[in-house]
Amino acid sequence: MMGIWPYISDAFSPSERWGNPKKVNGLLLLLLFAIRMLSKQFMGINCAWESAGHASNGQHPKGNAVDWHFSGSDIPFYNQIELLETILKKLQVWDRIGIGIYPAWNTPGFHLDVRGEHAEWGWTGLVDEGGNKIYVSYSEAKAFAEKL
Repeated sequence: MMGIWPYISDAFSPSERWGNPKKVNGLLLLLLFAIRMLSKQFMGINCAWESAGHASNGQHPKGNAVDWHFSGSDIPFYNQIELLETILKKLQVWDRIGIGIYPAWNTPGFHLDVRGEHAEWGWTGLVDEGGNKIYVSYSEAKAFAEKL
């Protein structure tokens, strides 16, 4: 497989859980690579390009989004959030990305996308009567993570 993959092979492989790795936006892959290098943390990919479980008009089916977590890290999740925020601001992309924080996942993690404008949210494990996730503000999810 050609494209961006040879340049990021020290951090990621197309055989990870991307969905279809050929459909993942190269800018997103470069951003993930920069996060990996600056954080010095391994990253586990939960999913990227796919529509199952994601809004059909969202960033995942466009290839612009990935759900992931720091893998094998002993850093508390709240500090992982702060580390990621610092890196995204240092890279001057904070105002151009969508970021979701998910402290209630089995392995707490993140949504990151390259939508071109800033959006933020979180999920703390709340669901409605129909089993649908109830999303909360980024600050609420971050406060929830601080208590973990």
